[in-house]
Amino acid sequence: DIHGISFRLDLTMMGRSTIDLMNDDSLTSTTLRIGGMTCANCDIAVERALSRVPGVEAVRARFGEGTAIVDHKH
Repeated sequence: DIHGISFRLDLTMMGRSTIDLMNDDSLTSTTLRIGGMTCANCDIAVERALSRVPGVEAVRARFGEGTAIVDHKH
């Protein structure tokens, strides 16, 4: 349960990569499985909820794939 919405989050990462920004700061991009999304509007709800997590810089949810790509600080 992420901030009161009922999505299942599989914390087993599907993929991970590091992105260097301006040589000083770097982000890690992690792909997570998200279960329970039933419509395209769920993308927005997942993105809003995950973007509130400290350290998260960007979120791209994909309803059709049941995933979310999260760019976050280490």
